[in-house]
Amino acid sequence: MQQMTIFDTVRDETQDWTNKKVRLIELFAGIGAQAAALERIGVDFEKYLISEWDTAATRSYNAIHVKDWTDYSQGISGNELPGILFEIGISTNGKNQMTEEQIRRKGEKWQRKTYNDFKATRNIGSITNRTGQDLKICERDKYLYILTYSFPCQDLSVAGNCRGMKKGSGTRSGLLWEVERLLTETEELPQILLMENVTQVHNKRNAADFNDWMNYLQKRGYVNFISDINAEDHGIAQHRIRTFVVSILRGGGYHFPEKKPLETTINDYLETSVNERYYINSERGKELIQNLIESGTEIKEFQAIDANVSDPKIITSATCIKTKVRSIQNKKSAETAVVEKRIHRLGNYLGHTGGNFAGTVFGVNGSAPTIRTPTGGNVQPIIIDATGNEIRLRRLTEREEWRLMGFTDEQFDAALAAGATSRELYHQAGNSIVVPVLMEIFSNMNLKERIKPL
Repeated sequence: MQQMTIFDTVRDETQDWTNKKVRLIELFAGIGAQAAALERIGVDFEKYLISEWDTAATRSYNAIHVKDWTDYSQGISGNELPGILFEIGISTNGKNQMTEEQIRRKGEKWQRKTYNDFKATRNIGSITNRTGQDLKICERDKYLYILTYSFPCQDLSVAGNCRGMKKGSGTRSGLLWEVERLLTETEELPQILLMENVTQVHNKRNAADFNDWMNYLQKRGYVNFISDINAEDHGIAQHRIRTFVVSILRGGGYHFPEKKPLETTINDYLETSVNERYYINSERGKELIQNLIESGTEIKEFQAIDANVSDPKIITSATCIKTKVRSIQNKKSAETAVVEKRIHRLGNYLGHTGGNFAGTVFGVNGSAPTIRTPTGGNVQPIIIDATGNEIRLRRLTEREEWRLMGFTDEQFDAALAAGATSRELYHQAGNSIVVPVLMEIFSNMNLKERIKPL
């Protein structure tokens, strides 16, 4: 059976799944980018179950997708709850499973709230605590099962420590092999698998392990389609390249979505009013701003290529950093204008040089850098804010990062109202998948649409 790669041409016809309702299984679900994508493109699907040990992410998932605040813990005594939650497998830091004693110290109110969130979202908890039977795959003649797995990237990414994903390594990225175990144990396999991870998943260091995984899937009857996709090529002004693998049971073709012009910049995702706590008032920051103003020509930023004027040209901002130009100047040309896909690094207010991300300042008329999961201070992208009477540096807000991941303000507000903290909101954004990219990937699968009301 042929295994497709990013260099191959798809020859087979895409299978027609339009007669089956989708049952979505999200492993390492986070806040449910896959569910958000299917919902937005109008697929007839059921949020069948998720596996996510992070308690805050599960609460946000409930607030965004389910909105079920039933007290499922009624009838369970306070003494029983810690043991039940420990068996489920939960975490508050995304790194370690909580012990029963740690859960007990959280108090009964927190325990009941957490239990209710897991029940409401059909969350089976930590993947290491589950078996293939817990996937509950049945009646495949009636349902199309799509299983997604965006396993942890910390031990693969450049931002991490590159410990890899070898089987038996005990690394978080090694949780990939727990997916293998579940697929081996289940009697019925999902018809479609979708993987997302950083591109380091198939680099030289990890190529052997990645190929082992592809070979395993092939032996189980899947045909694999692999592509590295940049969010900039699919409508989001964020330079975020991720590897996607679509695996189809018993073959059939698949075409990854084609690239399309980018029509937005960071500027289009910014809030109009921002709290003072996001601004940076250090002397180094003020010095960087002054240097940028004095340098003038060094801070020119390409805006767009206006393709529908008598003299097509690249539009640039004025040399003054205070200029506020939107992504497309000639609104009549909005449908034909192409924004240049480029990150504008203006300097580093902490004085770092080279590849150090912390403290880097970005221009708002280009694309955002990759939104990351915070592991320390100064990791949120820092921008020039010239909306007031003075020019200042500030961090992107939580809402702005969610927008850059393709989530709506309504979804962000739901997570915020459910109690997500600032750190949790940043973490959930950086740990997620760009929704419009998933929308286009799913749109190429010939899935069943919901019946629209008359």
